[in-house]
Amino acid sequence: MILDKLANIGAYRGLHPNLDTAIDHLLNNDVYALPLGRTEVDQDRVFINVMESALQQNRTWERHRQYADIQIMLGPGESIAWAPAGDLTGFDPYDEQRGDVQLSQDTREGVMCFLPTGCFGLYLPEDAHRPSIGTGLNRKAVVKVKVC
Repeated sequence: MILDKLANIGAYRGLHPNLDTAIDHLLNNDVYALPLGRTEVDQDRVFINVMESALQQNRTWERHRQYADIQIMLGPGESIAWAPAGDLTGFDPYDEQRGDVQLSQDTREGVMCFLPTGCFGLYLPEDAHRPSIGTGLNRKAVVKVKVC
């Protein structure tokens, strides 16, 4: 997991070619101006989902096998819990037909991090996360980056 300001995202170039594609796109385009829904960047290798969601006390952990998530807070921000996926139990079986997500109701709290507007969290396949924690409504962009 990496947490940082979006202004610093260029510092993470070189970790994976598809991540470089995502970073270049973010550096050259205004993510705040994207419409709700999916924006294609590089077919299934890199795409962006912009969403508005009601924040809550989310108890569901998620993990991914093929994709990393770059969760960018467009406003006002949210808390996201993090834990090593291997430390949690109860993930449902992986089913590629259902999409690249496995869910767990493990009761561990994990490490809680608040991401304000203009910040991002990078969650790799070994990182479990519980997003959308808080109250109110948040707008964010989730960049999906195929890394496996």
